[in-house]
Amino acid sequence: MKILFITNNFPPIVDGVGDYTYNIAKQFAEHNHKVYIICKNDSQINTNILGITIHPIINQWNYNCYKPVIKFIKEKEIDVVSLQYVPHGFHPKGLPFSIIKLTKEIKRSNAKLFTFFHEVSVEKEKGNIKRTLLSILMQHIGKRIIENSDYIATSIEYYRNMIVRLVPDKEEIPLIPIASNIPETKLSKEELFDLKKTLAPNNETIISFFGIRNIQTSIDAIYELKKNGQKLKVLLIGKTSKHLPNNLPADTIKTGTLDIEEIDQYLKISDIFILPENNDSGCSFKSGSLAAGLRSNLPIITTKGKLTSEKLCNQDNIFFCDFTTSNEVKEKILYLIDCLHREKILRNIIHHIDWKETYNIYMDILNNNSFR
Repeated sequence: MKILFITNNFPPIVDGVGDYTYNIAKQFAEHNHKVYIICKNDSQINTNILGITIHPIINQWNYNCYKPVIKFIKEKEIDVVSLQYVPHGFHPKGLPFSIIKLTKEIKRSNAKLFTFFHEVSVEKEKGNIKRTLLSILMQHIGKRIIENSDYIATSIEYYRNMIVRLVPDKEEIPLIPIASNIPETKLSKEELFDLKKTLAPNNETIISFFGIRNIQTSIDAIYELKKNGQKLKVLLIGKTSKHLPNNLPADTIKTGTLDIEEIDQYLKISDIFILPENNDSGCSFKSGSLAAGLRSNLPIITTKGKLTSEKLCNQDNIFFCDFTTSNEVKEKILYLIDCLHREKILRNIIHHIDWKETYNIYMDILNNNSFR
């Protein structure tokens, strides 16, 4: 099969959808498909990836962006186009009307269009006319893209429900949770034990954070617990905010920016993983960070919100917390420390999707399900 992926950004540009496209495209290449990628024109983009032909040829995602894409589809006799859709990826305000035209022209070609919705639209907000108008326009664009697609899928129930509201007669919308783009470490158990011993020589409980998030109330809780005699070590994995809490413990370990191959080892040696998210949205299966924490079988303290799957059950496979104050964070940490000491951590039982399985689901959809 000849498959063309369309995305805005692509590695090494830091972009979640670009990373996703790279990982799923790599799976198609490994399964002996002919794989092409069209993305924006940016000198940073790495075009030398084995098995994948990358064309950074789009200067702007404007009304004429379909022309080089359709020309390419015809020249290469593409079988399937995989549009990796996220509104703000193709337009700074989340209103990529040009993608309607692009998908309409793809529909007219001989290629089948498979649109994966990383997002659909923002929600309407009562009393906020600007936000409500934005939501209406984004949903209009989404609906038109759906109508032009042969196959569609998304990552979480929240977006699937939104799609069903747009096209009520189409209820069987496949869900494909986002796999972690962080490769599993190749370090042995002995090597991981030695690394943990180096970072926490006095058997401190390692509490890790990953990425740029608001960790102030979590650090407030940890600061108080350390003051009360708890043996804790804070581990900040990867790039962090320039404005870290002033009361960050002096013995905090900061890895700094890491090669993607190095990240997993630090998750594997952690005892507790704290993932503060927006109280409204909460954690979700569209998060690669959550996927990495679940794969490492870590007790995770995070936030429940409208994007959170019902498969995530408090104190069963996840630990939900309100991060607006430090008290609840402190209680969750103490509870988990007690469980760790008694070896009674409730390990998560969520099925961990990987990129090979993601590929298999894509192929099942292409082979068995037509959206029309």
